[in-house]
Amino acid sequence: MTGEGSMIVPCSNCGAKNRIPIERFGAAAKCGKCATDLDTDIRYTLRCTGCGAKNRVPANKLNAGAKCGKCSEPLATAELSAPQPMMISDMNFDEKVMKSPLPVLLFAWAPS
Repeated sequence: MTGEGSMIVPCSNCGAKNRIPIERFGAAAKCGKCATDLDTDIRYTLRCTGCGAKNRVPANKLNAGAKCGKCSEPLATAELSAPQPMMISDMNFDEKVMKSPLPVLLFAWAPS
């Protein structure tokens, strides 16, 4: 279980789970068991709108023009700063939901 201001990062060398404070993400951190450097970069997993492949993009490279590793199409990183929540209709459902590079939580209701 993680604390409110920390995340668990597994060591790639020994598999030990290390609790890292959120404010230390992006800074150098070492495993408490084997002293191996931990990967504390924050990454976003974005789905390519062209081929559907999942791509891990480091947070510090979101504005650098990330491309899909499979088809080399530019990734829609602007979706990360889209206003939340947004109105979805029949006209924009395919564009905003089906082709979204991010997971979508959709709340649908019908007027009675």
